[in-house]
Amino acid sequence: MRSVTFLASLILGISALLHADSDCLEEENDCCCHYDCHYVDIKESTKISALPACGPLMPPFLADPRKIGMSAGWRVHDQAIKHVGVNDGFGPDCPSDHSGPVSFGDYAGLIRFCNPFCRGGILDIGIEGNVWAIFQHTRESAPLINADYYVAIPITYAYRCWAFRVRLYHISSHLGDEFLCNNLGFDRRNPSSEYIDFFMSWVPNCDIRIFGGAGFIVRRDETFQHRRLYFEYGFDYYFPVARWFIPKSCVLGRPFLGAYIRNREDNDYKFDGTFVYGYEWSRLYCDYKKIRVFMEYHTGYSLEGQFSRLRTEYAAFVVYYGY
Repeated sequence: MRSVTFLASLILGISALLHADSDCLEEENDCCCHYDCHYVDIKESTKISALPACGPLMPPFLADPRKIGMSAGWRVHDQAIKHVGVNDGFGPDCPSDHSGPVSFGDYAGLIRFCNPFCRGGILDIGIEGNVWAIFQHTRESAPLINADYYVAIPITYAYRCWAFRVRLYHISSHLGDEFLCNNLGFDRRNPSSEYIDFFMSWVPNCDIRIFGGAGFIVRRDETFQHRRLYFEYGFDYYFPVARWFIPKSCVLGRPFLGAYIRNREDNDYKFDGTFVYGYEWSRLYCDYKKIRVFMEYHTGYSLEGQFSRLRTEYAAFVVYYGY
């Protein structure tokens, strides 16, 4: 099943790329949303603005299950979470096929350099934070199972169709209080780590983005020693059909498809992928956030903190608000 899913996403990505228009040639693409930097001539001196009211130069990837933003969903058949607490804590409560993932977070640009070093392009330094939590809302008291806390400083440089990002970030995972109360003696670990990664993305037009990157864990807690290296890559694609546009309010609706693949040393570089298909509504002005409704399919390993070495496969319905 994983091989078929990966092959299908690869074929769709190549097909989308072959049908991409060459919109990004001599000037920055309007869809890249370069705002006040768009008209800065390369011969001019560097222009600096603080706290710019605009979004990130490398927006979150559509299928990234750890993207920044606010979301709520309904997940089914998550094998890593389904049996949590059944044998020692929940008594007669049956295994739950249902769980509720939620997230809350945002990005803020701190400082922007237009035409840095008189070489063209844009350089952004920002800050972002997020919380991802998973509840078993069909159990009695709807216990919180796990929450991951994230904070990062992304440094992004964009030039024409390309964007490059170096990110320093921290993630700490914490089991829910109700889960620990119901499972006395559970072997709690502390998967808390600091990371550094480098990503690059190519946006040839408004409909497709191809991206990839590599990262390294620079510090890890002794109680849960992740192996350090990982690679992540994928694509975002907006279909040119079934679009819905309201001229007066400049609202555009369009269907999308996304794939996000991970190969982590901690899981022996085995296949771990997330795929989404849904619909997005957004203003045509790039400093506005977007609303997305989509179906998500994940196969590989759990993303929930201490359970990250457990294999799982699940489907989810998600509503998302963010960049």
